[in-house]
Amino acid sequence: MKVKYATETFATSGPMGAIRVTAGEVWDADDPIVRRHPNAFRARPLDVHVRRSTPPVEQATAAPGEKRG
Repeated sequence: MKVKYATETFATSGPMGAIRVTAGEVWDADDPIVRRHPNAFRARPLDVHVRRSTPPVEQATAAPGEKRG
């Protein structure tokens, strides 16, 4: 099954009434909404978030025998 990703948030009507499309949602490429609004969908997601590294974690309490200033 091929999919398309919504590039914008918009409202439209369909056979079941009002439909809200939210940017980033995945839709079936053959869906009538996708065919009716081809400029509002693309084959790949807009943003891909990659976490490069874990941020340092601050120690909140003193270790045994350690005094905090």
